[in-house]
Order: sequence, then structure tokens, then C-alpha cells
Amino acid sequence: MPHNLLARSETPRLKPVTDPPERDAVEAPPWTEAMGPRPRVTSWPSGKRPTLRIRVGGEWRRAEVLQRQDFADGRVRYLCDVWMPNDVGGTTAIARGYWWDGRAMRTG
Repeated sequence: MPHNLLARSETPRLKPVTDPPERDAVEAPPWTEAMGPRPRVTSWPSGKRPTLRIRVGGEWRRAEVLQRQDFADGRVRYLCDVWMPNDVGGTTAIARGYWWDGRAMRTG
């Protein structure tokens, strides 16, 4: 008689699917020759820039992408205007570069 896996009485044990833990984005320094060849750069004009949410200081911040920089070693740096709190209770766009990390960045 052929073995029938569906007839087994025990329920298969599946590991729960969990999202990776969130963490703060890691700032990326400007390119230097020591980093290898110049990265390939993609830029967007004002009004047509994609947006990201970037985790900085434990908080998710809105950001507009100015450039995507693809390095020869596979790393990707995003140069963004990140909306950070200011001293008068509002927010200010501050240009920062961050290495891509799905635990610290979200699209849209």
C-alpha cells in the first residue's frame, strides 16, 4: 500500500513567519576612491522623486530620494532629504545618505 502523507494524524509543525526586527538606518559616507569604482548614480528631478520611510533615532521619518547610488560591490546608497524635527516644533528636510536596509527603510 502506498504511503499517504495526507492520512497522517499528526499536524505538521510550521515555523511562524515573522518580519525581521526593525533597526535604525546606517548613514553612508560620501564616495571616495578607497570605496572602489564610482557608483552608478540615478537621480530624480524635483516633483518626481520617489519617497521612502527611513527609521532614524527609533522613529520612522518621511524622505524624498534625491539619488540612488549602486556600488560595484552590490551595496546601494540612497541620498535623501529626510524630514527631521526642528527646534520650533516643525520639521526640516536634511540631506543624508543611507545604506539600503529593508529593516530600516520602507518604500512609499
